[in-house]
Amino acid sequence: MLLSFAQFEREVTAERIRDKIAASKAKGMCKGGTPPLGYAPEGRSLAIVPEHAKLIRTIARTTRRWQPLTSEPTLSTSALAGSEGITPSYLTRILRLGFLNPTTTEAIVISTAPASFTAKRLTQTGVIPICWNAQR
Repeated sequence: MLLSFAQFEREVTAERIRDKIAASKAKGMCKGGTPPLGYAPEGRSLAIVPEHAKLIRTIARTTRRWQPLTSEPTLSTSALAGSEGITPSYLTRILRLGFLNPTTTEAIVISTAPASFTAKRLTQTGVIPICWNAQR
């Protein structure tokens, strides 16, 4: 009898803790741990870090801009840049991010990449080696 009561108490306590954590997350409160890339702890919530957010947006745009080039072999970078409203020079610098090693991209997303991995630095000429092993 006493064991079943103890089991019931553990279940009720665990349920209350899960509900409290879910409510805190719904309110946007930070519960510790490493925040995702693009966010930094600010009190009990998370604040957006503009430089990190810019890097994530840049990588996402790169993926979106690679798709037309690979699906339409006759499409030139000048034509794609014109349709995107950007210069061909900027487009070619951004497209280099498509050659990032998947482990490097993962490190950027989970916030374990070095602080020097910024959108500005990664889009500079010659910063990203084409060979994935050289990127590690």
